[in-house]
Amino acid sequence: MLFKNFAFSTLLFISFFNLGVAEGATISGTMNFGGQPAPECWVAFRDPGGFFIEGTGCDPSGNWASPDLPPGTYYVTAHGESWGFVSELYDGIACPWEVCEVTDGLAIVLAESDVSGIAFDLEPEERIYQLSGSVLDTDGNAVSGAVRLYNVHGGHLQDLWIDHETGFFQSEPLASGTFYAATVYTDGVLDEAWANESCVNQMCDLLTDAMPIFVPSEGNDSLHFVLESIPVDTGGHIGGQVLGPDGPLSNVGIELRNARGDGLFWVGTDAEGRYQTHLLANDSYFVVAHNDQFGLRSEVWNDVPCVEEWHCWNPGFITAHGTEIVLSGADELDIDFHLVLPPGGLISGQLVDADTGLPVMGGGMALIDVNAGHGVRNTGAGGDGMYYFSGLAPGNYKVLAEWPPEGYTPELYGGDHCPWPCDPAELGDVIVIENDTTVASGADIYLDFEGTRIVGQITRSDTGEPVNGHDGWIGVELHRANGEHLGGWGANEAGLYEIRPEGPGDYYLVATNDMERHHLMNEVWEDIPCVDECYPLAVEGADLVSLAEGETIVASFGLDPGYRISGTLNFGAEPAWDGWVNLWNASGEHVAGMGHDGMGNWMSPVLPQGAYYATAHGEFFGFVSELFDNRTCPWEACDVTAGDPIELLDGDVEGILFELEPELKDFEISGWIRDMRDQPVGGMVRLFNVLGWHVQDLWTHEAGRFRSQPLANGTYYAVTMHTDRMLDEAWKDVPCVNQMCDPMTDGTPIVVAGGDVTDLNFVLEPITAGGHIGGQVRGPDGPVAHTWVEIRNANGEHLTGATTDASGYYRTVRLAADNYYVIAQNERLGLGRMIWDDVACSEDWQCWENWFIRDHGTLVGLWNGDRPAIDFDLVVPPGGRISGQLIDAETGLPVMGGWMALIDSEVGHPVRGVGAGGDGMYHFSGLAPGRYKILAEGPPAGYTPELYGGEHCFWPCDPAGIGAEIVIESDTTVATGKNIHLDFEGTRIAGRVTRGDTGEPVDGSAGWVGLDLFSETGDWLPGSQVNEAGLYSILLDEPGPHYLAVFNDMNQHHLMNEVWHDKPCFHDCNPMAGDLITLVWGETFVADFELTAMERELPVIEHRARIHPSARIGDGSVIEENVVIHAFAYLGPDVHVTKNAQVGAFCEIGPGVYIGQNSVLGPGCFVGDNTHIDKGVWLGEASSVGHGAIIGKDVRIGDFAEIRDSVELGKSVRVASGVCIEHGTVIAKDSVIDTGNCH
Repeated sequence: MLFKNFAFSTLLFISFFNLGVAEGATISGTMNFGGQPAPECWVAFRDPGGFFIEGTGCDPSGNWASPDLPPGTYYVTAHGESWGFVSELYDGIACPWEVCEVTDGLAIVLAESDVSGIAFDLEPEERIYQLSGSVLDTDGNAVSGAVRLYNVHGGHLQDLWIDHETGFFQSEPLASGTFYAATVYTDGVLDEAWANESCVNQMCDLLTDAMPIFVPSEGNDSLHFVLESIPVDTGGHIGGQVLGPDGPLSNVGIELRNARGDGLFWVGTDAEGRYQTHLLANDSYFVVAHNDQFGLRSEVWNDVPCVEEWHCWNPGFITAHGTEIVLSGADELDIDFHLVLPPGGLISGQLVDADTGLPVMGGGMALIDVNAGHGVRNTGAGGDGMYYFSGLAPGNYKVLAEWPPEGYTPELYGGDHCPWPCDPAELGDVIVIENDTTVASGADIYLDFEGTRIVGQITRSDTGEPVNGHDGWIGVELHRANGEHLGGWGANEAGLYEIRPEGPGDYYLVATNDMERHHLMNEVWEDIPCVDECYPLAVEGADLVSLAEGETIVASFGLDPGYRISGTLNFGAEPAWDGWVNLWNASGEHVAGMGHDGMGNWMSPVLPQGAYYATAHGEFFGFVSELFDNRTCPWEACDVTAGDPIELLDGDVEGILFELEPELKDFEISGWIRDMRDQPVGGMVRLFNVLGWHVQDLWTHEAGRFRSQPLANGTYYAVTMHTDRMLDEAWKDVPCVNQMCDPMTDGTPIVVAGGDVTDLNFVLEPITAGGHIGGQVRGPDGPVAHTWVEIRNANGEHLTGATTDASGYYRTVRLAADNYYVIAQNERLGLGRMIWDDVACSEDWQCWENWFIRDHGTLVGLWNGDRPAIDFDLVVPPGGRISGQLIDAETGLPVMGGWMALIDSEVGHPVRGVGAGGDGMYHFSGLAPGRYKILAEGPPAGYTPELYGGEHCFWPCDPAGIGAEIVIESDTTVATGKNIHLDFEGTRIAGRVTRGDTGEPVDGSAGWVGLDLFSETGDWLPGSQVNEAGLYSILLDEPGPHYLAVFNDMNQHHLMNEVWHDKPCFHDCNPMAGDLITLVWGETFVADFELTAMERELPVIEHRARIHPSARIGDGSVIEENVVIHAFAYLGPDVHVTKNAQVGAFCEIGPGVYIGQNSVLGPGCFVGDNTHIDKGVWLGEASSVGHGAIIGKDVRIGDFAEIRDSVELGKSVRVASGVCIEHGTVIAKDSVIDTGNCH
């Protein structure tokens, strides 16, 4: 530990190795940090005037002593802030940063005798405050560099690095106190001290000129610097070359200092020994070259060797002996150095890891004079473990690796461990320097390591040379076995890296590099080069490394060289505004895909050497794809190896040009979907291209017909979807129930070649087995309404869904007999997503990824009727919570939803997103402790994005210094009421629709509720649907007079319609009988409706009425005799159908319905539980009858019907062949049951 810290090590050197005769007396004592001995410390002695006399450090046990003090009166302070403790004045008086009146302390009077027992026990600092802000240029762009934080003395405390994208910076937690700040390391701008004080090249007096920053205080998160650019035609760069005895020197540290000799920043030399700074302001500078790597003597320019090492660190020496470099609008690029070995002997060697044989990544080295018995020189080992002691006088020496990297044991050359305080007597090997020309090389020290780690070296596979991490990023990314990214560990100038995970386990390793600098491929362990996708779980063959406690794993990488292919993509003769280019290898396998810069210029990632083919995609943008060079390749579905190869050998390939021709879309595909009785079927046809990509969705219209948008010539595939109670198919006649087919493999291609395809006609069979999935969704406080329950097929792919009602219940449409996954999600209340059965999605992505759903969910089988009890109990994820509401600042009404972003103040950008509910409520749950801001990032049209706290923040939002922070202190913190009042611009009518009898909002998701707008002459205009919170908003293109009316599903809500203002109506609403609403530009008119409840008499559908396909007949309705109900009708619970009704095919009849005498139910109807089917009814083929139904006498049941358990069949019922009668059914006398039944 002799030379860990220059100041403390020097004091320790004096304390422990000084062999002279002591004069004066000694003051000594102990230092504790929070009751424990301080391993290192600083104690200062001051006179009664408060002036510093001298200081000392302590040993690892906290003992300190200052000998040879002359008699007198002393005041003693103990420094603590550098180690997280509060400084003290003896005896026990807090004195932060040793800034206090020292005479308030207890004086120590020193005569001829020593004074001992001066004990300090420092208290921990309470570091809970942070400073933050931004650094921008005058154009609002982020500035690179840092904000340097200084303590009350003006001492350097922290460098707060600036986010290069946002300009945001933030300190580590601070204790209360006084601080100063100035920008440093910036590029192309003029630095400032806070606030607005010029501080170019740190040439300012912080304590005199700068504004102090008091912590805590208002505005500590609003330190916003706006820096002026270096004026045009001023400033310049400093550069040059560094040479050694054998030629150019790489990795030499070049230090730039200001006119006072104070350090500014460092740059390194490249492989040719060259260096160059960024743009510097007009000013005077000094330059110093430091290089202990080869034992060469450091120099101050111009040709001033630092005979003593301290010369090159001392501002006085540098300014007195160095030559000023004056920049005044031009570069100075000939600031060269010729470094030489100082005269004298040389000792050199390398630190080597005894376990792995790899070089040790640096360390502090001590040179011990054997005759004197103590250390006389120190130096640092390089990143490759090499160390040098040069300029040595003849003598006997020992070399100590005194301060190796953490985990290694200090060791003397010769193999003996020697931890601090090292007594080298009788240990280690002596190295003799006989004269000024003695060179003792190869004095290697093999260090022992204890700990758990992954280490290695990254080299180039073509040359075997280490990759220099100082020339650009090179390092290793670490992932857990589940793919979680733990961070990246950079390699040093020798290509060496070391990772010390938090504990043992299985890990993936990925070597990554700055491809622009190194031109190397990234690589997944072990030996798998990767281009676009280096995420280990997505790379086939990626190997885990299994690390045990106390084990070292060596994982070295040899990265292959790589280069880029680039070019231009044009649409016609103009640069493409969108699109992409794909690259393929010599075998025709896809390698990489890339977009462009908006002007058609594209560039590949770094690729291995070899031959490639290129295609440019055009069809999504109205052009025909091409294969390089100038070969048509629609949808890129051609033999790519028929193109011209692009040879990537020893450098980048540029100039690959594509000029795509417009795609002619002159044709269409049309047809219809019908059932086996030639009745139209609702739903859609999904169209795929030749690659299987989704192209269009063609929804059916009247008579089940569909028609595509215009298409180009080509090959297509089709499959039906979302058909009601039918078995979907791929073209042609390929079963594709629940999308469980491959249209390209199993289906028949549809070829469009110069004309329309008009006969794509599907005839679908009905679902004869299956049922509904339903259940209840509950939360911590009971049933949860408005929860979306998603149904996915057995592959985990989305099919359909349902929303829970006010009691938390949901029920799907009728589904085919199959297996399904069910997922419930309601972020509106901050509840976690869940896959049935009871699988919480701890990460948002889990409930969306098909593979995760398949691996963790439980299939719901619909093989024996309905599954009505697929319930969910959603919970709030563990962690902190933030909630609030979006409110219209003008009307006070909730805002109807919007996208919310959660911003982590530490990183300065969003980390989570969630949608606000229809009532404006939003919730973020499962939060880790931290400081957050909330942004209404995507509010509805007309509203301005805004941060919680009231500040507008348009995209891309820079939250630095604006908005209010919300602190989540622990996993139990709940921050509610974080409402955001959004401003609106535009012309609109808005309001809320409520029930007049209860005052509750009318739920538009539980049945249609909508607002219709009418012109002054009564012409209909687009209006707005009411959401689940009863809210609506109509944005107007034209102001002026309008009429307004609200309509609702009376069967569902049992409410009267109403014309504004307060004019209830039934079906005969006349909007012009209401009041005109006249608006001007920019006005908001609030129109709230309270709808009148209807008398709950049973609606009556008159006899001989004709009801259209897919009609829904509400609960308790009465259908008179001789009514005709077309296909796909839904009859709600407790509907009463009188005699002679005709109900079309594939109807769905709710539980408890009465079907009157002699009615006819079409084939494929589903009849719910406990239904009463009266005598003489004809129940068509393939119908399904639910549990507990009563079927009267003389009913005829068609072929292949399904009759559930506990059904009661009246006498003389005729059951046709193929009907399945389940257990427990009662069959009365004289019934006829044909052969082939299962019962």
